[in-house]
Amino acid sequence: MTLPELSIKRHVLAWMLSAVIVLFGLIAYQKIGVDRVPSIDFPVIMVNTTLRGADPDVMDTSITSIIESAINTTPGIEHIQSASVGFLASISLLR
Repeated sequence: MTLPELSIKRHVLAWMLSAVIVLFGLIAYQKIGVDRVPSIDFPVIMVNTTLRGADPDVMDTSITSIIESAINTTPGIEHIQSASVGFLASISLLR
């Protein structure tokens, strides 16, 4: 007798087998030793800003320098690197 024949002729048995498999799966899932939310330390933080129609000099003086001066007061930042290209300013922070 094949599995489809067994499932049709003895459908209660098929339901019980499925329920047992699901039950074992739930028990195994609860006993797994994996941390659900691991602590991840990202050493690099990127801040990207855009201002349509602005040239790199405006981005550097109006946006990048203000963000850099605000970030400089944050403890734990070892290195700041910034670039202004077109209407995009990108600031990289290294912890």
